Amino acid sequence: ARDLGVNAESQAPWTGRPTVAVYERAAAGVGFGPTLFDLHEQLVIASVDLIRGCPCAMGCPSCVGPADDHGPDAKAHALAVLGVLGG
Repeated sequence: ARDLGVNAESQAPWTGRPTVAVYERAAAGVGFGPTLFDLHEQLVIASVDLIRGCPCAMGCPSCVGPADDHGPDAKAHALAVLGVLGG
């Protein structure tokens, strides 16, 4: 779990759009592993499955992280973002 990092922004400076970046945190690495790129579709599908399979109503630490960090509609927002990413 410590090998990966995630950054989500509602308007990232490099895209001007909502952006989620998953990156590797390997020592002396450049930050973006080719394996993550190759696994994009599988990662998105697994994320959607995890969120949809969670019995909570609006998002919880088990599926989208702490609700205090993401608001009361965190689950719906996460699924919407994943839908745009191809899930």
